[in-house]
Amino acid sequence: MKLIAAAATAILVLVGAACDEDTGRINTAEELAAPGAVGDDLPIEMIIYSSNGDEITGVEVSPNLAASAVMLDAADAEVDSIELPKDEFYPLALGTSAIVLQDLARDLEIGDRFEVTLLFDKADDRVVPITVVAAR
Repeated sequence: MKLIAAAATAILVLVGAACDEDTGRINTAEELAAPGAVGDDLPIEMIIYSSNGDEITGVEVSPNLAASAVMLDAADAEVDSIELPKDEFYPLALGTSAIVLQDLARDLEIGDRFEVTLLFDKADDRVVPITVVAAR
């Protein structure tokens, strides 16, 4: 019984930390990329949710993965941030707002996984795992 109470307390502490009144909650889903070769620019896709609305202010990648990452608007113009609407599931993909890895440092094949770090205006930074899948 003590073990169950301790687990319930730990869960409540974690939920409270992840759901701050000011920063809100950030969730991602369907984090995907197509295969790519060294030197390619590679868009990544995901659906992102912000309970209070937020802004992606940057994207960090390992130099072992790509030279850099940029954010694009719907017209594929580079932007400094991506606005996330409050309480909506927002797709990040070419044709909406997108994140593109520039100058891949290594080949990426179906089944490979890598991480990017999203930087937010309000929420804490978020490490997002990406899975390479067949091009859609």
